[in-house]
Amino acid sequence: MKNKLRICANIAMLFIAFAIFSGCASTPGGLSPTSSPTDNSQQTTDPSVIPSPTGSPIPTPPNGFVLPRGGVRPIAVMIDNQGKRPLPQGGLNKAQIIYECLAEGGITRLMPVFWGNMPEMVGPVRSARDYFVQFAIEHDSIYVHIGWSPQAKALIPRLGVADVNGLYDSAFWKITNDRNNWQDKYTSFDKVMKIVASRGYANTTTKDLTFKYNSVMTPLSGSSTKSAKKIGINYNFQADNRYEYDSATKLYLRYRNGKKHMERVSGKQLSAGNIIVQYVSNSTIADDHKNRQELNNIGSGKGWYITCGKAVEIRWSKSGETSKTRYTYLNGGDLVLNPAQTWIQVVPPSRPVSIK
Repeated sequence: MKNKLRICANIAMLFIAFAIFSGCASTPGGLSPTSSPTDNSQQTTDPSVIPSPTGSPIPTPPNGFVLPRGGVRPIAVMIDNQGKRPLPQGGLNKAQIIYECLAEGGITRLMPVFWGNMPEMVGPVRSARDYFVQFAIEHDSIYVHIGWSPQAKALIPRLGVADVNGLYDSAFWKITNDRNNWQDKYTSFDKVMKIVASRGYANTTTKDLTFKYNSVMTPLSGSSTKSAKKIGINYNFQADNRYEYDSATKLYLRYRNGKKHMERVSGKQLSAGNIIVQYVSNSTIADDHKNRQELNNIGSGKGWYITCGKAVEIRWSKSGETSKTRYTYLNGGDLVLNPAQTWIQVVPPSRPVSIK
């Protein structure tokens, strides 16, 4: 009988030891479980650039953000950003990632990317550029546009991009009666998906997600970070962007040319939880009467990652037309985003960027 009691006591002690060990092993380095990345994310190991593992994590902002999901094929849409006539643009608030790049001269164009979260109306939709195609294909996106530059026209069939093109596809409608207004055409998820089905495009993908995400909004910390409460990005007089940090929501409110950047359907000001400044050199394409731009987005360069009121210097690299752009901290670890909308500002090194 005594032997049985002794055996039971030993087993109990083993269970207690195992539980203690498991609890320690689940939080390597003393990280709080709530501040660890989600299963599809990873931390870096340099404490001067990683999100802080100490203190209480910042609650996820109540902005209805939907994380990109692996296996879901996203939809990327070319959006007009020229002048005042296309404002307010529709559907940008639903995108998980939005790219802004020069299109011609000093005019920029936007490309929101949607993972299963596309709004009922998105636009105004405009023409393709080859470097936007290269960004879209990183995610294996279905690429939505109306027309194209000569470079994009050659690139799309060569790379086998699944595209929906307003020159041929009936997935678009005008929101004005002005026949001379080329900045008023919209599309919707339902209309795009009808074209996708008719073409036999896959609506799933085996491609890995480009970014990994923290499970909660987590601030940057360390000696290499700097304050980032006010951000200014000046492409030109038609694309002078400003972000102002709202400490209550932990988001950056977006301004365009001195005014609040509003969204058409919701009537609300656009905001971002993550801002990536990616410095990419550019030049005007020779003999192009529209001053279209060539961007050197295949290669490597510098940039900034901005979130939760702080900024840290980063690096980017892209090895080929269809390869993913890799964004890393200075120690080489992959960038981990906070769970909120991300604006990727592709900016020429010559243009002023202010981070204060």
